[in-house]
Amino acid sequence: MAIRRLSQTISHLHDYLAFLIHDQGEPAVVARVVRAVDRLRGLRGFDDMDAFLDQYEIRGQYRKALSIRQGRILDVLRLAQCLRQMKMPAELICNFESRFAPWDVWQEDACVAVVLGQRHITTRHAPSGGMRTDLVGTRDYQALAALERLFDKHAGIEYQPHLHAVADHLDRAASEAYLDDLCRKMRGGAIIVMGSPLRNPIADPIARRIMQVPSEDLPARFRWHFRFQGNGGYLVEPAVCRPNEAGIRQRGHGRTTFGRVTDDRIMEEAAARSGLARTERLGPYADAGILAMDSQHDPMLILCAGHGGSGTIAAALGLSETLYVERCLLNAQDEFGIDAGRLFQPVMVDRYKPTLDDIDDLEFNEAYGVGWTFPWA
Repeated sequence: MAIRRLSQTISHLHDYLAFLIHDQGEPAVVARVVRAVDRLRGLRGFDDMDAFLDQYEIRGQYRKALSIRQGRILDVLRLAQCLRQMKMPAELICNFESRFAPWDVWQEDACVAVVLGQRHITTRHAPSGGMRTDLVGTRDYQALAALERLFDKHAGIEYQPHLHAVADHLDRAASEAYLDDLCRKMRGGAIIVMGSPLRNPIADPIARRIMQVPSEDLPARFRWHFRFQGNGGYLVEPAVCRPNEAGIRQRGHGRTTFGRVTDDRIMEEAAARSGLARTERLGPYADAGILAMDSQHDPMLILCAGHGGSGTIAAALGLSETLYVERCLLNAQDEFGIDAGRLFQPVMVDRYKPTLDDIDDLEFNEAYGVGWTFPWA
């Protein structure tokens, strides 16, 4: 009886694939099948496609069933057998949802609030001696551009953006109230906070709601080499560290796990080389950040927080790793006590300085063979 049911399942799947080919054409169906298989590979923790196929002893059969290069299905029945043998979930076979979690349940034109921290500065060029103005960091705007690429290219969703700039001196009570108000307004959408608690007063409140554990139980926390002046210190270790220990420390580690080279050290090295012939960029200089998310909260809560500005950009870029993000959300991280539906991931960054000038022109670019990574991946 079991063999008969399996035969019927394969036959029904064969008929469905044949219908799709007739309705959409072979190249479109091949692309959808390849995407579904690749998605399943990632969800089951395989980095290599051949290893994934070998797990079910179908590598040769799968290669004989379709030609990815030609965009052709060579044997529909054989392909149906392969999909059945790898236990492909029915929703992936039938719906071929192209968007990864958490964006697969996104309602079109839902609202996204992006919260940036801003600082007060005084301009010095006015005859009166200057006036106060508000400033949002360049790195935060670069991270915002990375978010726009995520929504337009990787997540494939339409949304209504709402940009919020919050003064960095907001106290804890005011920050919590601000986030409460945003949560009421953004029902059905998402709130994305950019920047660390050092620059964005909403970073700690949203991290607290995402993780829902005491600060000392977080998987990792920031370390600074000066007294933190923020509004709570949830994401920050209370003790001041030495400058060469700045960065992020994973829970249970004695020393800094993911370091950041401070601006002072970078400028000291640049000053030491001034006047000397230089044919290459200075670096690499490490930076680090944290990407955290609660995909089950309404609205969805996301934090992209860098120890430095490049760490914030890398955390935002991390959202574009849609398959890895989905895998983290669908599988609990038991070693850190993180339930399914939540994500907490550090990011590491390599930066270079192209000039000796005393300006923040640090850059990272994967085209140069450097960039960022998820160290826990």
